[in-house]
Amino acid sequence: MSIKVAFAISQDGSALEHFGFAEQFAIYEFGENHPAAREVRHASAFCRRPDKELNLQTVADLLADCQAVICAVIGPCARQELAAADVEAFEFDGTVESAIQTIARQPSLVRRAK
Repeated sequence: MSIKVAFAISQDGSALEHFGFAEQFAIYEFGENHPAAREVRHASAFCRRPDKELNLQTVADLLADCQAVICAVIGPCARQELAAADVEAFEFDGTVESAIQTIARQPSLVRRAK
């Protein structure tokens, strides 16, 4: 069984971003033989928009097919909105690459029944 994980990434793709400021999410699939990059999805950076609630819902919808989101920081409202879409949010202190390697070594950290 594989899991799909979204990473809130900086513009250059190397750093994890604050969830509400993320303009892009790298989607990886973790399975038996890989973490495999699938795609990059573009988001609204909802914390920088006037209608935050509507934009937050749009980002949650964008990531609804993922089991988890990894970001540098996430607030309680965003965490709750993702949970309503059955997506678990995790804060990680490090680079995108270190987060990917951590999950690849121990996918049970983010594996949940969907």
